[in-house]
Amino acid sequence: MKTPGTIILYGRHDCRDCQSIKNFLDVHGIPYLYIDIDEHPSAALEVTNQTNGYQKIPLLVFPDKTVLIEPNIEEIEEKIKG
Repeated sequence: MKTPGTIILYGRHDCRDCQSIKNFLDVHGIPYLYIDIDEHPSAALEVTNQTNGYQKIPLLVFPDKTVLIEPNIEEIEEKIKG
């Protein structure tokens, strides 16, 4: 699988979908930076800004500035394969 650069993954420690995406990225050796929005209030604000006033997670930001909000694994694979 092609590595797109470092992805930023915004999530919460108790979010099952966030954990599933982290696992997927780990298994495929895709570099990412995980930011827990409960631990970083400024990150929570960034998520709210990206999602039109809501805190929808998981939220992924790719190096090309593409944003995926609450994606499933298939959407992530499609984006990475480009």
